[in-house]
Amino acid sequence: MEVNSATTAAAASAGARNSDSARQIASDFDTFLQLLTTQMRNQDPLNPTDSTEFVAQLANFSGVEQQVKTNEQLESIRSMLAASASGAVQWIGKEVQAPTFARFDGAPIEVAFDAGAPAQSAQMVVYDESDREVARMAVDPASSTVIWDGTIDGQPAPEGLYRFEQLRSGEDGLERTKPGRVFALVQEVRLSGGEALLVLENGRSVSEAEVAAVRAPS
Repeated sequence: MEVNSATTAAAASAGARNSDSARQIASDFDTFLQLLTTQMRNQDPLNPTDSTEFVAQLANFSGVEQQVKTNEQLESIRSMLAASASGAVQWIGKEVQAPTFARFDGAPIEVAFDAGAPAQSAQMVVYDESDREVARMAVDPASSTVIWDGTIDGQPAPEGLYRFEQLRSGEDGLERTKPGRVFALVQEVRLSGGEALLVLENGRSVSEAEVAAVRAPS
């Protein structure tokens, strides 16, 4: 489900219509209850309502009640989804920093890493769009930002999408991998399984929880 300003407005309008429908059903429910109660109170003691007919009326009563509850639950779910989508719309047109692919067009790319536990050494590994390792360079393990100059084996890298990882070697001899975060433009918002996903210019999507920073387009 794609979300933009028009979609949000349409969702609000649909929500208002659903709310009106729910109120109408609730009103019908109250009316049905009053009629049934009045009928029972004023029935002829010498000729009471047939039990089969009474059971059928109770079944109708139960059906109306369930319809009211179902509509209330659906309205609650719709409201939660609409709120999630409306909140995520603010990201459209902004650049967010997240673990995703960066588009290389000849300019150096800034890559951010979490510092993590102390390490004796670290390397930044560069992968192309096919997840094939294309470059590796030693970096300062204490640095939270690394600049990739866009070269592979001393030659300019082809334009395209690249992602980054940091391979850290600790004092215990173990190597740990951390994903690199880059800035990418948010083009749209989609709802998937009740969660708002930010669709980026590189065609990938990330959740709001994965965003570490946001800025205006450069």
